[in-house]
Amino acid sequence: MINFYYKTCVDFMVKAKSVDKENWRFASIMYLTSFLSLIFMSIFILVEKIFKIEVFAFKMNKIGIIIFCFIPALILNYLLVFYRKRYIYLLKNYEGSNGKYIIRFMLVSILMTLISIFY
Repeated sequence: MINFYYKTCVDFMVKAKSVDKENWRFASIMYLTSFLSLIFMSIFILVEKIFKIEVFAFKMNKIGIIIFCFIPALILNYLLVFYRKRYIYLLKNYEGSNGKYIIRFMLVSILMTLISIFY
Protein backbone atom coordinates (compact mmCIF):
# COMPACT_ATOMS: atom_id res chain seq x y z
CA MET A 1 0.00 0.00 0.00
CA ILE A 2 2.78 2.42 0.84
CA ASN A 3 4.51 1.57 -2.45
CA PHE A 4 1.38 2.62 -4.33
CA TYR A 5 1.34 5.88 -2.38
CA TYR A 6 5.02 6.52 -3.09
CA LYS A 7 4.53 5.79 -6.79
CA THR A 8 1.61 8.22 -6.78
CA CYS A 9 3.75 10.86 -5.06
CA VAL A 10 6.54 10.41 -7.58
CA ASP A 11 4.05 10.62 -10.41
CA PHE A 12 2.72 13.91 -8.99
CA MET A 13 6.25 15.25 -8.52
CA VAL A 14 7.37 14.34 -12.04
CA LYS A 15 4.29 15.98 -13.56
CA ALA A 16 4.69 19.07 -11.38
CA LYS A 17 8.39 19.34 -12.27
CA SER A 18 7.57 19.23 -15.97
CA VAL A 19 5.04 22.06 -15.61
CA ASP A 20 6.72 24.34 -13.06
CA LYS A 21 10.40 23.88 -12.28
CA GLU A 22 10.45 26.41 -9.42
CA ASN A 23 7.35 25.60 -7.34
CA TRP A 24 6.97 21.89 -8.04
CA ARG A 25 7.34 20.89 -4.37
CA PHE A 26 4.52 23.17 -3.27
CA ALA A 27 2.27 22.07 -6.13
CA SER A 28 2.97 18.40 -5.42
CA ILE A 29 2.20 18.59 -1.73
CA MET A 30 -0.96 20.64 -2.29
CA TYR A 31 -2.39 18.24 -4.88
CA LEU A 32 -1.53 15.21 -2.76
CA THR A 33 -2.98 16.86 0.35
CA SER A 34 -6.20 17.91 -1.32
CA PHE A 35 -7.01 14.43 -2.60
CA LEU A 36 -5.91 12.72 0.60
CA SER A 37 -8.11 15.12 2.60
CA LEU A 38 -11.04 14.08 0.39
CA ILE A 39 -10.37 10.48 1.42
CA PHE A 40 -10.19 11.46 5.10
CA MET A 41 -13.45 13.41 4.79
CA SER A 42 -15.12 10.42 3.12
CA ILE A 43 -14.01 8.10 5.89
CA PHE A 44 -15.38 10.45 8.56
CA ILE A 45 -18.72 10.77 6.75
CA LEU A 46 -19.02 6.99 6.27
CA VAL A 47 -18.22 6.31 9.93
CA GLU A 48 -20.92 8.77 10.97
CA LYS A 49 -23.50 7.27 8.61
CA ILE A 50 -22.77 3.57 9.15
CA PHE A 51 -22.21 3.49 12.90
CA LYS A 52 -24.62 6.33 13.71
CA ILE A 53 -22.05 8.02 15.90
CA GLU A 54 -21.00 11.61 15.71
CA VAL A 55 -17.31 11.80 14.93
CA PHE A 56 -17.20 15.54 15.32
CA ALA A 57 -18.47 17.56 18.23
CA PHE A 58 -19.63 20.16 15.72
CA LYS A 59 -20.96 20.01 12.19
CA MET A 60 -18.59 19.60 9.28
CA ASN A 61 -18.00 23.16 8.11
CA LYS A 62 -15.01 24.85 6.53
CA ILE A 63 -13.07 25.04 9.79
CA GLY A 64 -13.85 21.40 10.63
CA ILE A 65 -12.71 20.23 7.22
CA ILE A 66 -9.47 22.19 7.56
CA ILE A 67 -8.78 20.96 11.09
CA PHE A 68 -9.78 17.30 10.76
CA CYS A 69 -9.05 16.56 7.10
CA PHE A 70 -6.66 18.99 5.45
CA ILE A 71 -4.09 19.56 8.22
CA PRO A 72 -3.61 15.83 9.04
CA ALA A 73 -3.25 15.07 5.33
CA LEU A 74 -0.71 17.88 4.98
CA ILE A 75 1.31 16.64 7.95
CA LEU A 76 1.18 13.04 6.71
CA ASN A 77 2.34 14.03 3.22
CA TYR A 78 5.11 16.17 4.61
CA LEU A 79 6.39 13.40 6.89
CA LEU A 80 6.15 10.65 4.27
CA VAL A 81 7.50 12.57 1.28
CA PHE A 82 9.24 15.84 2.08
CA TYR A 83 10.70 15.44 5.56
CA ARG A 84 14.52 15.35 5.43
CA LYS A 85 14.33 15.59 1.62
CA ARG A 86 12.94 12.09 1.25
CA TYR A 87 11.60 13.08 -2.16
CA ILE A 88 15.17 12.80 -3.53
CA TYR A 89 15.27 9.14 -2.50
CA LEU A 90 11.78 8.56 -3.91
CA LEU A 91 12.58 10.20 -7.24
CA LYS A 92 15.72 8.11 -7.49
CA ASN A 93 14.10 4.75 -6.64
CA TYR A 94 10.67 5.13 -8.23
CA GLU A 95 9.96 6.33 -11.72
CA GLY A 96 7.02 8.35 -12.97
CA SER A 97 4.38 6.49 -14.90
CA ASN A 98 3.07 9.31 -17.07
CA GLY A 99 0.05 10.07 -14.87
CA LYS A 100 -1.25 6.51 -14.45
CA TYR A 101 -1.08 6.62 -10.66
CA ILE A 102 -2.33 10.19 -10.49
CA ILE A 103 -5.51 9.24 -12.32
CA ARG A 104 -6.09 6.22 -10.06
CA PHE A 105 -5.55 8.24 -6.89
CA MET A 106 -7.85 11.02 -8.08
CA LEU A 107 -10.58 8.61 -9.15
CA VAL A 108 -10.47 6.68 -5.88
CA SER A 109 -10.66 9.84 -3.79
CA ILE A 110 -13.52 11.33 -5.84
CA LEU A 111 -15.44 8.04 -5.92
CA MET A 112 -15.03 7.62 -2.17
CA THR A 113 -16.35 11.13 -1.65
CA LEU A 114 -19.37 10.53 -3.88
CA ILE A 115 -20.12 7.18 -2.25
CA SER A 116 -19.92 8.69 1.22
CA ILE A 117 -22.20 11.58 0.30
CA PHE A 118 -24.87 9.51 -1.46
CA TYR A 119 -24.74 6.44 0.80
